[in-house]
Amino acid sequence: MPAKKPNIAVIYFPGNNCEEETLMAVLAAGMDGKIVRWNQSGIEKFDGYVIPGGWAYEDRIRAGAIAAKDKIMLKVKEQASSGKPLLG
Repeated sequence: MPAKKPNIAVIYFPGNNCEEETLMAVLAAGMDGKIVRWNQSGIEKFDGYVIPGGWAYEDRIRAGAIAAKDKIMLKVKEQASSGKPLLG
């Protein structure tokens, strides 16, 4: 039986860019993936996470400051602490 492909969440925040290209890179690397919006739940089901290029929340304060405090990032940090890979 073939090994299961890792399923990767590409986390999208308002104002991000390159989420589509990031997903294409995940797929080209032989993994499964999906773009997941910042306000979705259930990210625990993914095997890893990628946070694509900048402008999250239009960088209103400084790069990533608002996104870092978002609820989804608490879950991402929790999952990364348990050993799941995170790139961003």
